[in-house]
Parts: sequence; C-alpha cells; structure tokens
Amino acid sequence: MTTTDIVTAATSFVHSYARATALSSSTTSPAHRTNIPLIAAALGAHYASNTTAYTLGHRQVFESVAAAVPLIASHLENLDRSGLGYSIRMEAHRIEPVSASSALCWITWSIQPREGCGLEGWQWEVVYGYRRAAQLGSEEAGPSKIGGEDEEDRWEKPEGWWEFVVSDNEISGILARVPNFMEI
Repeated sequence: MTTTDIVTAATSFVHSYARATALSSSTTSPAHRTNIPLIAAALGAHYASNTTAYTLGHRQVFESVAAAVPLIASHLENLDRSGLGYSIRMEAHRIEPVSASSALCWITWSIQPREGCGLEGWQWEVVYGYRRAAQLGSEEAGPSKIGGEDEEDRWEKPEGWWEFVVSDNEISGILARVPNFMEI
C-alpha cells in the first residue's frame, strides 16, 4: 500500500465520520437529528477498542467500540442541555500520511447553535489518528453498515478506525461559551 492509498482510505473514512456527524444537522429528518442513540452509534462505529481521546490534559480510553457509544451520547446530551444543540458539520479536512497504514487527519468542524440560545456559531479543529485495518483479517470489530434506522439511510463504513483524537479546541470553544458545560 502506498501513501496515496492511505490518503484515499483516510479521506473516505473522514467523509463517513462527517456523514455520521451530519445526522444531527437541520438538513436531515427530524427523527434522525433528535435521535442521540442513532447518532452516537454511527459516530462510535468509527472508534476502536483502546482509542484514546485527549482533551485539555485529560485522557479517556474507550475500552471497546460499544463503550464509546454511551460516552459520545453523553457529550451530545450535554450539548443539547447546554442550549447549544448538536448541529455540527465538517467544514474542511487535511490528511498527512504517517505510514502505509496510518494517517493524521485534521478536521475543521462548525456548530450552528440552536436558535434562541444567544450564541453565534464557531469553528474548531480536531486532530484524529486514522488506522487502516490490518491486511491479515484482524480488522477492528464494529458495525459495517451505519447511519440510519432504515436500510436506505445506511451506508457502508469504510475500513479502519480512529486510534486517537485530540479535541482541545472543541472543548475550549465550548467552555468559552458555556463555562459550566462539564457540570451540565
């Protein structure tokens, strides 16, 4: 596999993750954008056992793919309770190959806060470590079809997973606007 191949694979993965995130946008059906378990499951399918999330000096290790889903759901619920909502979309991305099977992915996200919350939208960048599944059949467990409750709304998750995520900018941006976000 060449570095061109890993960039292609990582790009496909980034777009799948962005599609899962977009389930919460105002352009999707009301049933999807208010279905936190559905959104969390679609996002969680992109993580791996032992994925490590770094945020402002704190570290969270997902013990399994299934363990990531309630943590993601809790974050979405906090966004909802804070009044921000969770209408988040990808604005840009950049991928740098590390090896034939891994890449660093910078994704710029934006949030459109819920109408009436008194806050304007903003953007932030998160860094993800992408790992393409091993060639010898030892790919990470997790659902292969994700995204919707109906078959026509689902898509095939590309090969691979996030090994780590650094979300300092996301949480810093939220805390600048909702200082008590972590206590909500």
